[in-house]
Amino acid sequence: MKLKTLIVDDESLARDRLRRMLAEFSDLEFVGEATTGTQALIRVRELKPDLVFLDIEMPELDGLSVAQALLQEFGDAAPWVVFATAFDQHAVEAFEREALDYLLKPVSAERLKKTIARVTQQSSGRLTVKVGARYTIVELSRLTMILAQDHYAVLHVDGKELLLDD
Repeated sequence: MKLKTLIVDDESLARDRLRRMLAEFSDLEFVGEATTGTQALIRVRELKPDLVFLDIEMPELDGLSVAQALLQEFGDAAPWVVFATAFDQHAVEAFEREALDYLLKPVSAERLKKTIARVTQQSSGRLTVKVGARYTIVELSRLTMILAQDHYAVLHVDGKELLLDD
């Protein structure tokens, strides 16, 4: 399964460069981009990406605020966030907002490779499922059983049942 990836940066050249670099990774599927923090939140709701590459200094809403809003709105089902920024002074704040990684621009191919390895390692222990109209991320270690019932699947997670159409 490919990880749906969104790029958020107000600089066109930075988005283009990162998109070209990410195209080298077969585990990723580029699904869109955003140029402001506000637009990023809208695109996450629409596209439901697994991974967001997020700049910090942007108009309207900075990247740190976007990451905080994603955590508040989606909780455990929030997409992974990798900050890609020219500013090293925000790293501590980024990790407080549960960033998976923090890349300094210009991002090197070697450093990006390490980030993608970290992302794919994280994804192997998680499953994104649609429950009703919402998407939920299930930690595979918390999954105790999957039952087939007619054309549905029922996941047993932490003593609860999640009914899936898929």
